Formats: sequence, structure tokens, C-alpha cells
Amino acid sequence: MQNKVYDLVIVGAGPAGCAAAIQSLREGLTVCLLEYMTFPRFRPGETLSPGTIEAINNLTGVNLLENSNAILHTGFDHIMNGTKHYHSYGGSEHNWDGIHIERSVLDSILLKTVIGIEPSIVKQTKALKLIQQEERISILTSEETIKATYIIDASGANSFVRRQLGITNLIFSKPLPIKYRYVENLRQQPNTSFLIDNTGWVWQATVSKSLEVECRLFFPNSTHSPSAPIERKVKDGEYGANGTWRIAEQLAGESYFLVGDSACMIDPACSHGILRAILSGTSAATAVAKCLRDSTNKEQTKYAYCDWLTGWFFDDCFQLNNVYASVSHTNDPIGFLSRINHYYPTLRAWI
Repeated sequence: MQNKVYDLVIVGAGPAGCAAAIQSLREGLTVCLLEYMTFPRFRPGETLSPGTIEAINNLTGVNLLENSNAILHTGFDHIMNGTKHYHSYGGSEHNWDGIHIERSVLDSILLKTVIGIEPSIVKQTKALKLIQQEERISILTSEETIKATYIIDASGANSFVRRQLGITNLIFSKPLPIKYRYVENLRQQPNTSFLIDNTGWVWQATVSKSLEVECRLFFPNSTHSPSAPIERKVKDGEYGANGTWRIAEQLAGESYFLVGDSACMIDPACSHGILRAILSGTSAATAVAKCLRDSTNKEQTKYAYCDWLTGWFFDDCFQLNNVYASVSHTNDPIGFLSRINHYYPTLRAWI
């Protein structure tokens, strides 16, 4: 099998990589999915809106609302500068449910769907080097060399393809550090709480009767987060993450597509992380299938993907920046607008 040339290699088996794998297999492509980590992985869990749930249900055929590990909720408490509002999913006209689900459970559902379609698709190995050749690529792994026509980078913050090809990351905010942890559940309510003021925000969601996940982001120059969290028992310590806004300068090229956090990232207050992972993964897989079937329109297909994902990224950036500007009473609280002006020549096609 060493001489086999796959249609597509996908690096990373998180939500974006699994979505790409499911869609590409359904498109009839030969696919290899590389993942060096052993699942389940520790993540703080995901609060999923009805729209994101529907996207995952359609992709996997699994009804997340019926999952015994999911905590259902009908909306979230939004507390801005001390004023509390309750936001119901679907408003007063609909009784839609969102869920909070541990990331390990979501990962398992997606990966089982992939393996259910093609049991031998996953190779537990690490991608080490990418070599571009005429009309194909080679990926050197810790075990073997894998050849393919296209590669989808779903490696998240590791950004395997971007780093290998020297693609620039465009940074659109000042550094935004995030802290998250599991804590004793004192709220005893299923609805998510999102508290924001001029120092940053705190997001809390019920994981179980005894546990909540608590995520905090600090705005630049802030020394504490909103309404310093209540002291309570912490499970497994505190973890850090990077919420800085960024997007790769080129999201698709001659033989590659970037998806999920490999392509772009906004801090979790945007609430589109999982949805962007799922939809960018399926869209990139569809684009690869189109390129393989109609090589004469490859450039248009790649441009359409880049245009769609870049536009979505900036729509979310502008909306979230408006929220941050409102609570901080400053025009450019995290440096987004100044960076837009700096990068304008590169981005004039989208803004």
C-alpha cells in the first residue's frame, strides 16, 4: 500500500477534520485521516446552539439532544456591565434547546461516524513534513510517507500546513489570554451564564449536577476578570488558552485547504468555533471533490472557499468588536480596527 496515492489526506481528527473526512468519504474520495493524539482529549466542553446541533445531527445522523451526557438548556443569561438579560433560543416563538456537552463525547460521536463509513481511514501517527511535488504531495510521518493529491489541514493551533508552507498568520487583536477550569456547581441551573464588562468576560456552563466549566478572558491591560469568580472547589486545576484573533493569509492553495482553527480563530465569545469547524471541514471536502472532478475550475473553487470563510471571519470580528467597544467605552479595545487599517491592502477584496 506504500505506492497508493490518496485523493485526500486530512491532518487532525477533531471536529473540523472529522467533518472533512465524513464529507469526503460521502463524495467517494479515497481518504487518509492522520491523528497522533489518543482520544478522548481533555477540553472544557462545548455549549452548542440549536443551529450547531442541527449541523452536527445532519452530518452524523446522531441526535445530540438525546445523548445522555448532554445538558439541555433553553438559552443563556447575558450580564453586561451589571445588567442581566435572559436570551432564549428562538425567542418567544420557538422552544428550541441548546446543549452543553463534554468535548470528549463530541469527539467520540464524530470519530465513530468516520470509522463507521471507512474503518481503516485513521492512522495514529504524526505528520512531520510536507513535500509538494507536481500534482501531488507527500507527507512524512513518524511511521511512513503518505502520498495524496490534496491535503486538508485540520490540525488546529498546530497549523501543520501553514507552518510547513510558510503562510503568514494575520493577527487581528492584541493578545487575549484565556483561563478555564472545572469547578463545583453552585448555580444548579442548566442555562449558560455570560458575564461581560470592561475588564473581560466569564462564561459558565453546567457539565453535570456537581460540575460547571468556567472560562475567563481578560481584555488587554486588565488585571482581573469581571466580578472575580466565587471561590469554590476546583477539579484538576486551571488551564490556559490563546484567544487572539487570527486568520491565515491564504486559506487554500494549489494542493491544500485550511479548516477550523488552522484557518482562523476568534475568541470563544464569538460562539461559532464548533460550527465553523464543521462547516469549513465539509466545505473544504466538497471543494476538493469539485477540483478533482473538474480541474478547469480549480481556481474558482478555491477562491469561493476563501471568500466564504474570510467573509464569515470578518463578519464575526466586526460584530464582536462592537460588543467589546460597547462594554469598554472605547472604539478599539482589543486593537482590531488598527489592525484592519494595517492589513487593508491585503484584505481589500473582503472589506
